[in-house]
Amino acid sequence: MMHASSLSELIIYRFIAGIGMGGLLPNASALNIEYSPVRHRATMIIVMYVGTALGGALPGPIAAILVPLFGWQVLFLIGGALPILGAIAAWLWLPESVRYLVGNKKNNNEVARLLKALGSSKEIYAADAFHIGKAKKPQSASMKMLFSGGLKVATPLVWLLFILNLMGYFFLLSWTPLLLVGANVSIEKAAIAFSIFQLGGIVGGLCIARPMDRWGLKSVIAYFIASAPIIGSIGFVAKMESEILLMLIIFFGGFFTLGIQLGINAVCAMIYPTAIRSSGAGWAIGMGRLGSIVGPIFGGMLIAANLPIEKLYLIGAIPFAIGAVAAIALECVSRKYFSGKLLDDNEAVTGGRP
Repeated sequence: MMHASSLSELIIYRFIAGIGMGGLLPNASALNIEYSPVRHRATMIIVMYVGTALGGALPGPIAAILVPLFGWQVLFLIGGALPILGAIAAWLWLPESVRYLVGNKKNNNEVARLLKALGSSKEIYAADAFHIGKAKKPQSASMKMLFSGGLKVATPLVWLLFILNLMGYFFLLSWTPLLLVGANVSIEKAAIAFSIFQLGGIVGGLCIARPMDRWGLKSVIAYFIASAPIIGSIGFVAKMESEILLMLIIFFGGFFTLGIQLGINAVCAMIYPTAIRSSGAGWAIGMGRLGSIVGPIFGGMLIAANLPIEKLYLIGAIPFAIGAVAAIALECVSRKYFSGKLLDDNEAVTGGRP
């Protein structure tokens, strides 16, 4: 991208890069959850996404150090080299999905090796016949499967959660520094508030991990309910001229909003069966991108209308209030169709002599 000679060329390069980046996380989520113990699945997914949040926060300080020394091009060189190194590492050491190998009857030697590495208590040989628990027939992923059975209600609700949360989150991320400066907060303090918002999100993601394993969607519901009044109060706190209180409320704003996103990322990875897990996560993330686009645009329109900062943040809290209702609805759907479980935990891979 650093060699782009026009905006059109830059957009093309960005689109091509986005194909790879957009496809990586859903597949990583699917593989992560398959290799995670049932009692720690949400934690493992959330820790993975916390890694992406940290990765998003690192370029700022790295740029501050390296750009004065080597110029802005160094960021693109690093950004291009790291995915290549990651791809090589994945090719050499990342295991294939065991359920994929079994379901498609591929490479029994690899299945046996992976099951042994996972600590299977049984003697396993490549000559064994492997199958997935309950003798489920492998299905190829299709759009139709995202709306089969209880998923016909769950999938739209998952999409709605992604859209609502990313709409509110990116509104906050895009406009908070500018709004704080407009409320007579210094530029330096507004920049610090931006970093504190992101830090709060990382902490919030880590804090929701274990409750997600124990209580599932109830944790997401609690975060949605807590986020609405906190976001709605930021504008009022900004007018109070208390820096400590402002930084505290912004920290918890990030804590709950990014915590919600990491929580629903885990829900998305856990709600779909193996065959469509990557597709389900990919569609949800794609729908969420609509919210991430609409949020900043709508926020810009509200700012252009010269609304006071108090009203702007009250409006910014609305997606989270609606999200709480949608999360409660998804919990009800989960109880009705999935007996309160987000995933069929009986999809174990077993083997035996033919």
